[in-house]
Amino acid sequence: MSADPFFLRIAMKLRLPFQIFLLCIIVLCIYYPTLSAEISLVDDKDAISGFFNSESLTIKDIFLPRTKDGGYYRPLIGLLYLFDKSVWDLGARGMHLDNILIHLINSILVFFISRLSCKDNISSETGNILPFVAGLLFALHPVNTESVNWISGRTDPMAAVFLLSASIFLLLYRKSSDKIHLVFVIILVLSGVLAKETSLGMLLAVCFIILAHKSETICLSGNSTNAIDSLKYFFIFYAAIILQVIFTGNYWLSLALSVLYAVYLASRWSYSKIQGFSISTQLLKLSAISSICLLMIISTYTLLRRFAFKSDVSKISHTVKLMIEDTNYAISLFLGASGFYVKKFFIPLPLNFFILEIDPLYDFLGIAVLLFCIYLITRLSLASAFFLSGVCMFLPALPFAFGTIAWTGYAERYIYISSAFWVVSIAIYMNTLLIKHNVLSKLTLVSSVILILFFGWQTYSRNIVWQKNTTLLADTVNKNPKQPLIREMYMQALINSGQYEMARQQYIIGKSKSIFISEGPDLLMAQVLIGEGKYNEAFNVYEKTLFNSNYTSERALKGAIALIERMSYVDKSPNQVLIEKKAFYESKLINISKDPMLFYNMGQKAITRGDKKLALLLFEKANSAFSDGNKYKEYSSRIIMSLKHNINQEKISK
Repeated sequence: MSADPFFLRIAMKLRLPFQIFLLCIIVLCIYYPTLSAEISLVDDKDAISGFFNSESLTIKDIFLPRTKDGGYYRPLIGLLYLFDKSVWDLGARGMHLDNILIHLINSILVFFISRLSCKDNISSETGNILPFVAGLLFALHPVNTESVNWISGRTDPMAAVFLLSASIFLLLYRKSSDKIHLVFVIILVLSGVLAKETSLGMLLAVCFIILAHKSETICLSGNSTNAIDSLKYFFIFYAAIILQVIFTGNYWLSLALSVLYAVYLASRWSYSKIQGFSISTQLLKLSAISSICLLMIISTYTLLRRFAFKSDVSKISHTVKLMIEDTNYAISLFLGASGFYVKKFFIPLPLNFFILEIDPLYDFLGIAVLLFCIYLITRLSLASAFFLSGVCMFLPALPFAFGTIAWTGYAERYIYISSAFWVVSIAIYMNTLLIKHNVLSKLTLVSSVILILFFGWQTYSRNIVWQKNTTLLADTVNKNPKQPLIREMYMQALINSGQYEMARQQYIIGKSKSIFISEGPDLLMAQVLIGEGKYNEAFNVYEKTLFNSNYTSERALKGAIALIERMSYVDKSPNQVLIEKKAFYESKLINISKDPMLFYNMGQKAITRGDKKLALLLFEKANSAFSDGNKYKEYSSRIIMSLKHNINQEKISK
């Protein structure tokens, strides 16, 4: 009888259906706390309210909204919200369930990609369990918790479904050369782009996967530079680049040295000796395939986007302008981000929801990643191709590091798709090693079990943190103590949960350390005072803020008006001074606001007071501000017709 531990013997003999079933059970158990998570204060409420208030929104409206300014074009995400509205009524629990199930699908896809890629060793005991381990490592990787728990972060998991499915068809194409598989690849990659624009990185990944040599063991053979020689020159070039960066700060020179490293490796690698491998034939095939894929996907996406939006927002063009103005800084920024993201995969802790900047030393790690990628390109095995594909998937997100496109320059969710490809890469490489060195099988399995247990615990703990806005933002504030935006959001979360004293403490900390510089924290402090029943003190805060802003703060005007209404309701007796101030504030608000719901609500109150002319003005402003398809636009149109009729009748009667 084998002396192996019982659970190892059982694990290595699990059949395919049971492996998938067990993978599903583990993922659902680990992510079960997510079902009870609140709707995040960051983006989620705005995204959900937009769909909730659009009663007549159709599939055509989602794909071709024809809005004036276009930012992100992600119609497939809109379809998912439309599904949530019809099935869950945009309930938090249902939408969180969507995210979990999408992540589960991706985990199963990673399992099947690994199984297809490791087919040479699938008959052995360890080869049988290796794809299952890969699926679990991706499913439980802590860096993926943000994308699963954050409803607005579903863009990456959604895109991953299509890109990982495309990878399966690429592997099938490598085996059969059937062109129908490439048709599916084009359709799936385009679908991924319609879920998130960064999926365009898959176009380069397609090239790597198709060009990859069919023999994995070629990377471990002696047909090229031996491992010691390769390692020696890697460190020589790396040291040279680091030294010149330290002394000159010229990153263009770093790229030049990287090109020399690529030329050196290419000269040492004899393609013609590798089992009949013809580099010219492969490159011609690659050029044809990549050109067709690129042309069809880019043209279709561009055409849809052009029909969808009348014009584009300036964020992307502004970022491109910054890149051109200081290309040396741009290269530095991109190298640092690359090093950071690769490090995040291998060392995910600590997890952080808000990453505005990173340590400049990540530039050095980014240089190592660049040289390593060059090395992998010159020895393009399938494992190398999947690692490079993972790098391709975060490349389109590198411009975000300028902080001009997204609300954070860096984010864990940006490597959600990358992590799937990297896990597959590791699985393929380990499979190759196990074929050559079977003695490593048990050690690999034991190490994987330990890593899965660690990842599972970290992911489960992080899911608990994500359950409430207060716990998530408290964790984020602890890791970003000097960021005013995060501390302000934490104050709002505490106020929403009725924890007024803790909100006051955050206000005091922010003021004492000169973290707060805007009016936002003062207005939140007014909400704290209102919650404590100190209306007069809260009103003084609003008046001071309005005076300092010359009565142009829309947020302060709204807060002051709402407080006056509350004070009037509580006192049960009209205060003439407050009534006059409210009328003054409302006149200021009408002139500066562009919020259609504000006009709509104020119009209803004007009707209640009997001021039909003011109500007509307000509903006309609301009607022009509401977008087509919004149910309140239709309501306001009906009210306008009714008001005009009543006003005309009054004129006739007079």
